[in-house]
Amino acid sequence: MLNRRVSISGRRSISPLEAIGSFALVAALLYFGAGIIVPLVLAILLAFALTPLVIWLMPPLPHGKRSPHGRKGVSPIQNRHCRTGHGQA
Repeated sequence: MLNRRVSISGRRSISPLEAIGSFALVAALLYFGAGIIVPLVLAILLAFALTPLVIWLMPPLPHGKRSPHGRKGVSPIQNRHCRTGHGQA
């Protein structure tokens, strides 16, 4: 029964034993890596969730002063275009 091959997308067939082994490996990595993965994912989600609040709380810059991000009076979100060379004033 375990010698039967299952074809996925017609390219290569995977045995049921390989599929079970792959699933077990991924499950073990997620189980033992949860102490690192969960805080990392929560930090990334929290950073995305708080970005609008941080931008809203940033004080406006006086005219002619440079922001710590390089361009005059521009938020970090708007400044990302400056790094690629697009959207420069």
